Formats: sequence, structure tokens, C-alpha cells
Amino acid sequence: MDQRKLMDNANTITDMAKVRKIIAVVKTFFQIVLHSNDAIADLQTQNTVYEIVSDLSSRHDNLEDRLVTLEDKMSTLQEQVSEKFRSKQEIRISSSRIAFVKTS
Repeated sequence: MDQRKLMDNANTITDMAKVRKIIAVVKTFFQIVLHSNDAIADLQTQNTVYEIVSDLSSRHDNLEDRLVTLEDKMSTLQEQVSEKFRSKQEIRISSSRIAFVKTS
């Protein structure tokens, strides 16, 4: 009977060791899975950040093109206004010369 108890205790200890190994393997497995999920989340975050930066870059380029177009239009308007102003001044100078010649 004592021999049997010793064998049962030995089997129990062996079973407990096996259970500890299984628990260690399962724990390692879950750590790997959790780490993989973190890595996947990090990749998704990186992809999202890349998409945002790419979108901002595209919008920046578009805005820069629009600003260049606006600057060109403003420059053209400034030239047209200056030309009109010069024309009016020349007309006034011409009319004052004509008036001066008539009075002389």
C-alpha cells in the first residue's frame, strides 16, 4: 500500500510538472499573440499616419498651386491698374497742354 501511495505521489508530481510546462507554453503563446496584436496595431497606426501625411502633402501642393495662380492674377491686375492710371495721367497731361496752347 505504501508503494502504491508513493507511485501515486510520483505520478501527481509528474502531472503537476507537465501542467506547469503547459501553462508556461500557453503563457508564452498568449504573450506572442498579444505582442503580434500590438505590432498589428502599430502597423495600422503607421499606415494611418502615412495616409494623413500623404493627404496633407497633397493638399499642401494643391494650395501652393492655387496661391501661385492667385499671385499671377494679382500681378496682372496690378499691371492693368497701373496702365489705366498712366493712361489717365497722360490724358490729363495732354488735355492740360491743349488747354495751355488754347489760352496762349
